[in-house]
Amino acid sequence: MIGLADLHTHTTHSDGAHTPEALMRKVVARGIRTLSITDHDTLGAYPEAERWAARLGVHLIPGIEVSAAYQGRDVHLLGYGFDPYQEALQSFVREIQEERIRRNHRILARLEALGCAISWDTVVECASGGSVGRPHIARALVQAGMVKSYQEAFYRYLHDEGPAYVPRTPRPSREVIEAIHAAGGVVVLAHPGARTLEPDVRFWVEQGIDGIEVWHPAHDDALVQYFYELARRYGLCMTGGSDFHGVRPQDEDVLGRYGVSSIHLQNLMNKVEERKHATRH
Repeated sequence: MIGLADLHTHTTHSDGAHTPEALMRKVVARGIRTLSITDHDTLGAYPEAERWAARLGVHLIPGIEVSAAYQGRDVHLLGYGFDPYQEALQSFVREIQEERIRRNHRILARLEALGCAISWDTVVECASGGSVGRPHIARALVQAGMVKSYQEAFYRYLHDEGPAYVPRTPRPSREVIEAIHAAGGVVVLAHPGARTLEPDVRFWVEQGIDGIEVWHPAHDDALVQYFYELARRYGLCMTGGSDFHGVRPQDEDVLGRYGVSSIHLQNLMNKVEERKHATRH
């Protein structure tokens, strides 16, 4: 399996444990030469990532993971191959970031009401300059001695049904897809999982997605086969990746095991070229 292109990873710019440099050194050691950093709702990793990709000989494909609304729930969409410096896309991402900040302040207010007051500055420090999310709030709780571990912070306060949880306000799916397409990129349905059935895929095809993430640690062999067949049926690109965060010890096991072969990578890049051509004309 060594040599796969890993198209789904995270850095300290969102909720990963590694800087772009550290991530790239790690994937190179695993034999990975094509990588996409798909941080949540931010493009902040790219200036540093591009420098290290050139230095280490990594083919870096621009990527992002964005939350979109679907039937009252939060679905993740992956964007690939876009211009990460396009002003319209950067503005769109800044708006999402502002909403994330408002949500994080609401989480801190709930924690304070529960007797766990931590400052915004402490949380920002835990994010090391990246996009702040629940993992950084969890680290701040550990740092303040209010919980013993990252896992305890989520178990007691921050999980999706937890007393400090505040739901996201995801963007309309069409809005996310159009923003990435306008920047010359393609859009892929991330880790669809067992809850996603063919009618759901039809909806996303009608919305304009270009692919499905087929290979992912959350997909067993049956799900891989299911989404492989759906992708073929609807003429969609097939992508995959480790969804590496590096937060838990078991995260190390996924690097080099999940991704796409050269033929699927080429299909994705062909679709990117089609999108770029359509954008220019």
